[in-house]
Amino acid sequence: MGIAIGAGTDVAIDAADIVLMKSNVSDIPRSIRLSRATIHNIHENLFWAFFYNVICIPLAAGFYSAVFHWNFEMNPMVGALAMSLSSVTVCLNALRLNLFSIKDTKKDRKKGIGEEKRQAILAEFSQKRMAIKR
Repeated sequence: MGIAIGAGTDVAIDAADIVLMKSNVSDIPRSIRLSRATIHNIHENLFWAFFYNVICIPLAAGFYSAVFHWNFEMNPMVGALAMSLSSVTVCLNALRLNLFSIKDTKKDRKKGIGEEKRQAILAEFSQKRMAIKR
């Protein structure tokens, strides 16, 4: 991942994945937080769209009434309303990113790997090193 500052060269700006408009390096963690929130939001939208399509498309096509012998057929107007409500739901979920607090560090990943895991890695490394010396 490349990061460039907006005051940098044009080549650096063109090659970078993220361009910081201000010359403030402290914006890097904020941009990473925002990108993670965006990816999380995309996954939520894909889940809800998939869930809707799995349930409602067979219902609209009459699959459930043919297989389970239900006497229910969906009116095309109701199907159009359900489809538009699905689109509105996805758009409203995407708009939640406007409420995202870019300065909130509570959900950031912790620095380091933890003392227990570090000790386990060091023990494994020392065992391999002892085996090599023999």
